Amino acid sequence: MTHRPRRFPQLKGYLGIAVSVLCFLLALRPVHAERRLVTAEEMNGTQLYRAIQGRAFKIEKRIRPEYLIQGDSPVEYSSGVLYKNGYIITTYDAIKYYADISIYGSDLKSYKSRVVVFDKSRNIAILKIASGGPKFKTPLAIAKQSYHGEVVYSLGGLNGIHSAFFKAILGGKVSGKALYHEEGIGVSIRTYMMTNLQTTDGGSGTPVFNTRGQLLGLVDLNSLPEKSLTGVFTFVLPVDDEIRSLMNAIR
Repeated sequence: MTHRPRRFPQLKGYLGIAVSVLCFLLALRPVHAERRLVTAEEMNGTQLYRAIQGRAFKIEKRIRPEYLIQGDSPVEYSSGVLYKNGYIITTYDAIKYYADISIYGSDLKSYKSRVVVFDKSRNIAILKIASGGPKFKTPLAIAKQSYHGEVVYSLGGLNGIHSAFFKAILGGKVSGKALYHEEGIGVSIRTYMMTNLQTTDGGSGTPVFNTRGQLLGLVDLNSLPEKSLTGVFTFVLPVDDEIRSLMNAIR
């Protein structure tokens, strides 16, 4: 048997040398580390849930008789968050028209509470627990800023559910002037945050946290372009400087 002579006997050797030189040059180029998307301060979903579960409350409200419509249930639900011992922040629309308010923590215990201050134009209300309630060594941390596309979590009580934990993505910001405000509630809010958080009746006042466990804002089901969009995406009332001042003024 005869073998066909190779036309380029040295091609394989040259190719090997070229590959070696290329690898050497690539090794010499400077390497720039990518920005870390997850820092040591951030938590995964399980860690975050454990850190905040004791601060989220379901609010049970009994409607005042003069506002009760025939056929409607006299009891409704919303959510809130304990931002310092004895005090819960929620949205004003979550507690309007109600005479008797009870709150339920993660321990499923019921606590009586009352409204101590509210701002209808900013859609904010603060409740004081009458007695008892969970105690924390430090107040709840408030986020100073938010980022488009960051992962956020919510923990609140929907109708029939005590503690619903959801993961979502924070979208862009929306002008408060572009939204519908029932009965003038929330008309002073300049900017809302938008998220793909899935929520429904009973979700108003649900706290939204970043992955550092800091409070970003509260779900505001009162402010929507159209009420039919409830459950598709959600607007979040940011805890801005004015709301923080209101929270800190309560002693």
